[in-house]
Amino acid sequence: MSVRTQISILKEEGYTERSIAKRLSVSKTAVHNTITRLQQTGSLTSRKRSGRPKCTSMQTDRLIHRTCTNSPMSSSTVIQHNLPSSVTVSSRTIRQRLFSESQVHQMQC
Repeated sequence: MSVRTQISILKEEGYTERSIAKRLSVSKTAVHNTITRLQQTGSLTSRKRSGRPKCTSMQTDRLIHRTCTNSPMSSSTVIQHNLPSSVTVSSRTIRQRLFSESQVHQMQC
């Protein structure tokens, strides 16, 4: 059972925020924020994170990884030039995609 679920159950049973925090070994702020989120949204799930959306699709990511697999000693710039002209991504984006997948790739700087 998740901590958020335990917080909501204890709150329904009439426990105070301070006693819930002490009982579950979490901060009072965490308890308060969880209860507030439950009251506002009716859900215990996290909100959608903000941030810049990815500029590549999953298909483009697969193409980058396939290109890297076919020529593992290529630099990110060489991989960028070997991609079709319809795919416009920077060499930095290619490095980020390869790093995010924890793919071992030797890059020339």
